[in-house]
Amino acid sequence: MKLNSAKGGSRPFILVQLPEICGDESAPGRAAFKSIAGLGKERTCRAAKKIKQERAGKFGIEKLDVGFSILKIDRSNRKEVCYTPDAVSQDLLAKREPLRAVFRDAGFASDSVKINVEQIFKLMSPSTAVNTI
Repeated sequence: MKLNSAKGGSRPFILVQLPEICGDESAPGRAAFKSIAGLGKERTCRAAKKIKQERAGKFGIEKLDVGFSILKIDRSNRKEVCYTPDAVSQDLLAKREPLRAVFRDAGFASDSVKINVEQIFKLMSPSTAVNTI
């Protein structure tokens, strides 16, 4: 912000803060900040106010953008897709007819189980490309 006001620029910046709670015994906690993010918001507001005061009367200071937005990350609306190997049968998976099925080689108990899975896909979903890594 200081560089923008000095040079008349419009460089945006992003401040990212993890949700870290301030302890009651810490300096921010004693100053009534619940989180480090709250402290960051206050410091940004104070810095913006100070810059506007220092540059008062200068050309373009009224156009200087010192505002900011706060975005919070929410939980995903996507369904969890990680399953344990025994939670999904190969028959059920093959019936869904996916384009590709990729398996981890170490996930098979033996070579015969791996061959069995490949045969199930050939019978139930012939268009599925089955790969093992």
